[in-house]
Amino acid sequence: MSAGWWSAARYITEKACVCVTVVDGDSAVIVDAPVRVDGKTYLGGAGPVMTDDTGKACLTVKKSLNENSRESISLYSSLGSINIYYDVISSAEGNIDTDEIFTSLVDGNSTTGIGSCSLLSEKL
Repeated sequence: MSAGWWSAARYITEKACVCVTVVDGDSAVIVDAPVRVDGKTYLGGAGPVMTDDTGKACLTVKKSLNENSRESISLYSSLGSINIYYDVISSAEGNIDTDEIFTSLVDGNSTTGIGSCSLLSEKL
């Protein structure tokens, strides 16, 4: 798939929302951790968005328009000088080999609350 251009700076209707929970090595939630996404099939990204008091952060990304040609992102948190990337363990969620997450086919927007957000199955 070739990378296309997308940016939250221009009006676009194909938006989806992805959420992740950030935890430490003891599985305790981390509050105020920055979470970012980088587009892999499109030029663009989102964040940082800080985790809330439940350790969750939600970001608006480019929506996948059909099942056969999914948009994908990488999602990570910067803890100190280290970037911790989300580990995809289900092929339904993304590419296991590259840890690229498929964006949702459902409308969503983390800023406006319109639509729904997809909560990733694993914690970061």
